[in-house]
Amino acid sequence: LPPDESKPPAAATVSKKKRGCGEKLDAFAMEKVGARESGGGGKPSATTPKHPSAAKKAPKKSAKNTAKAKGSRSKVARAAAAERRGRKAQESDGSDDDGDDGKSWATAIPFSVDDFPQLVLDESRDRSDLAEAFSRPLFKDPSRPLEIAYSHREVAVAGRRRAQRRKNAVLAECEALREKFLRKKLELSLASDEVKVRSREVGAWTRKVFDLELEEDCAWNANYKRLREYREKHGR
Repeated sequence: LPPDESKPPAAATVSKKKRGCGEKLDAFAMEKVGARESGGGGKPSATTPKHPSAAKKAPKKSAKNTAKAKGSRSKVARAAAAERRGRKAQESDGSDDDGDDGKSWATAIPFSVDDFPQLVLDESRDRSDLAEAFSRPLFKDPSRPLEIAYSHREVAVAGRRRAQRRKNAVLAECEALREKFLRKKLELSLASDEVKVRSREVGAWTRKVFDLELEEDCAWNANYKRLREYREKHGR
């Protein structure tokens, strides 16, 4: 059979495939060389993301950092607000600064009289005149007995302040009740005077009504009139 001239020979087909592969390898090699010359060393540059998802991860990191910064700022703001509230509460309570070092006792330090006999209180005399005589501790690092005494005095001062606040509140209520009592007492006096005036007015009109009723033309008034004339004439 004569050869089909429309189909190329097998050797020609193989050579074309080889040339195509060689061209692809050459293009890839040129890309590598260009990357090395640009300083990338064949690796992706810092500005080129390794994966399309890497470009989306960067904003997430910045958002997290922003949220952390906002959270830290909000914590600082809350701490400052709490400190301001504490200062206001201290000023409203009228508390004094008991020491430059800021040392304070929330509760009294427990102790035994056997261990610290010098801490026994002398209750034979009333020392109420010294309740406001103490301003602040003189010693920042006191001895153990003095530290215990400081703590017990501070707790006692706090209790006195609470009692003073309750007293002030009751006094304010008493003052309000006293003012209300005086107003009501005045209202009572004015109402009593008005009752007296109205009573006199009612009595006057009642007398007038009785007199006018006796002048009405009726059998009862006629008999009453004859009885009055008989009494005036006979005297009984």
